[in-house]
Amino acid sequence: MKKIRKLKARMNFSELEGLALKKKFRMVRFTVFCFFLSLIQVMAVDSYSQMTKLSLNANNESLENVLQTIEDESEFFFLYNKGLIDVEQKVNIEVENETIKSILNDLLEGKDISYAVYDRQIVLSNIKVINEMVVQQNPISGKVTDENGQPLPGVTVVIKGTTQGTVTNVDGSYSITNIPENATLIFSFVGMKTQEIEVGSQTTKNVTMVSDAIGLDEIVAIGYGTMKKGNLTGAISSIKSDELVKTPTTSVSNSLAGKLPGLFSKQLSGQPGADASAINIRGFGNALIIVDGIETSLNDLDPYSIESISILKDGTAAIYGARAGNGVILVTTKRGKIQKPTFTLNSTFSGQGITAMPTPASAGQFTEMQSEQYLQGGNPPENVPYTPEEIQKYYDGTDPLYPNTNWYNELVRDWAPQQQHNLSVRGGGERIKYQGSFGYLDQQSMWKKNGGEYKRYNFLSNIDAKITDNLSFQMNASYIAEDRDFPARRSSAGGNSLWQDLWMTMPIYPATLPDPTKLSWAGYVGAIHAASNSDYGYSRSKTDKLTGTFIATYSIPKVKGLSAKAFVNIKQVSVYSKSFNKPKVFYTYNPQSDTYLVAGSLHDKASLGESTNRYKMMTQQYSLNYDNT
Repeated sequence: MKKIRKLKARMNFSELEGLALKKKFRMVRFTVFCFFLSLIQVMAVDSYSQMTKLSLNANNESLENVLQTIEDESEFFFLYNKGLIDVEQKVNIEVENETIKSILNDLLEGKDISYAVYDRQIVLSNIKVINEMVVQQNPISGKVTDENGQPLPGVTVVIKGTTQGTVTNVDGSYSITNIPENATLIFSFVGMKTQEIEVGSQTTKNVTMVSDAIGLDEIVAIGYGTMKKGNLTGAISSIKSDELVKTPTTSVSNSLAGKLPGLFSKQLSGQPGADASAINIRGFGNALIIVDGIETSLNDLDPYSIESISILKDGTAAIYGARAGNGVILVTTKRGKIQKPTFTLNSTFSGQGITAMPTPASAGQFTEMQSEQYLQGGNPPENVPYTPEEIQKYYDGTDPLYPNTNWYNELVRDWAPQQQHNLSVRGGGERIKYQGSFGYLDQQSMWKKNGGEYKRYNFLSNIDAKITDNLSFQMNASYIAEDRDFPARRSSAGGNSLWQDLWMTMPIYPATLPDPTKLSWAGYVGAIHAASNSDYGYSRSKTDKLTGTFIATYSIPKVKGLSAKAFVNIKQVSVYSKSFNKPKVFYTYNPQSDTYLVAGSLHDKASLGESTNRYKMMTQQYSLNYDNT
């Protein structure tokens, strides 16, 4: 009966030890639990340990062997964790007819091991670990109230920098244990200012939270003006510049995805310079986009130059007339402030990758499918395009007569680099305030070899001047230059594109030939290794957009709140495009005879096309405004 009980105890502890070795915290928690449980229970039941006496004689023996001897000569059994207890250390003991407690006191003297005896069970624990766990308790508790002393239930209390925390109960009380040294508690509640409080050596901390009405006083842009958020009754959503630049996107429309309620964003392409999202409000179609009072493209803007974006829904957009039926997106750029000149530089370097892409067939798979297609068509087996031996050689790819080319790996990058920089200056005094910025964007394509890139330069200058006490003047100047340089074959999705060429190019042809001046035939005249390389043709465009806005506002002195406003904007756009195609000749190569043969060609002669488009637009607004209570 004694041996069965010992075996069962060792088996259970072995299972616990296996879990403990996987996670140290579970080891510590188990050991401490057993230790304190034993301390409590030993007070109630201790008769067997007092009645049983043993004799031991061990010289330079391992602790594990001595513990085993005690188990063999008595009904005691030990529980301990080898990850925490050093049972390989050598011990010496010589006792005659002593109780188990006396034996353990002599055996463990001077070692970081404590024990607890409960009837026939003895639990060994690491004293250092227990002390650390006791120290780590560090509890703190308290009560959270509002400015009137009323308890606040539901207040979130979190240890800064961690996810450890709690929520106050119906009485506003909270309690947290295991507080790290020099910790800071964060108290947050809807409608209240968030507070950060250092714990220090405190074990009790009561907190009074203060109401936060800043959100209601926030100024948001509406049709032809601004209003306090607390006074709004219509459906308006807004976002500040800090939120826009958290992700390094090249188009502002992509930055809005998931940040504004009611706004739908769908990106249809990843091509540099053409990766903007199609956005609409509540699914009703493309919205009207107004930037500083002028209809323009949202994606021409440098995100670092934007102050805020507001979305007008339903009746709040009615002031813009019938064209606002799908909603209005209002963009306000940054303006000067009364302060010393402040320079700000923002730079981001990032990579753009393909999220998911089917893997093109290997040469072995391609030839195997070709042969299977031939046989399933009812053709005679002796004329099969590829024999099993040839198919295997294509799978191996070691014979130069049977290449196995992965065109995707040859020509497509894992990550395409992109960078964005913005340098701005902001300042002003009582009479004149100014904001100026220069932005630069460089976005490269996913093709490795001269696959093209998109560059954008943004210049923006906003000036506010107070000419007299009643007359103020604003001038906004913007210049945007876009350079696109891509292969002649378009990079967008669908047919007649580089992506079609990628799938049409066959893997049974080599990517390069010994003579680098000759293009390898790849079973298709629009072979991807030629089409994706701008050395064999290009499509380039340069777009210049110049915008100037002049605004004069005059407050009529004799009528309080009455003012007149004149708004004039001139926008000029110029687009220059040029495309060039070179003839391409493709060759096959026989390594045995070291000969080249012409296998196909694309374009008999070179072709060149150029075009220039220009247009100018003027917008004028004249209004009277009356603002009085």
